[in-house]
Amino acid sequence: MRILRLIDENFERVVGGVCLGIVVALIFIGVTIRILFNSGLPWQEELSRVLFVFVIYVGASHGARRNEHLRVTLLQNLLPEAWRRRLDAVNDLAWIAFNILVVWYAAKSLFGPMSSFVAYSAYLSLDLRIPFAIVPVLTLLQTCRLIVNFWRRSIGENDKKGIPCS
Repeated sequence: MRILRLIDENFERVVGGVCLGIVVALIFIGVTIRILFNSGLPWQEELSRVLFVFVIYVGASHGARRNEHLRVTLLQNLLPEAWRRRLDAVNDLAWIAFNILVVWYAAKSLFGPMSSFVAYSAYLSLDLRIPFAIVPVLTLLQTCRLIVNFWRRSIGENDKKGIPCS
């Protein structure tokens, strides 16, 4: 149980940090080779692009987990606390519904039209369904994080560290 809690608390941070480090290293290597040898590594650019998209979705999930995602709260801050909580609930439910639609249509596309014709990336020969699967898989993870936060807020549970609903 302790291992599952450790994974739950650190998955996005560790995986996102490692992948971002790899992206930075790949870009640094590519720029260095381009400057020193007047040449490039096409596979490096392709891999760094795919990993960067992965990092973006992992980061969005991490932000949702910690309840630190971007919000416009100007009007919300003018409301009384009870109304703010209600508005947060409505916003979270709308976001969860939107994410479910994204997962549904992305998976439908992935297993529908994309499965009938397999395409491969130019340099890595990577089945393009793999990078396209980033969207439904990590949006589903983000949705799970949002549902857990919504549930914790609805029962009034807060994290010991003072991070609401993480």
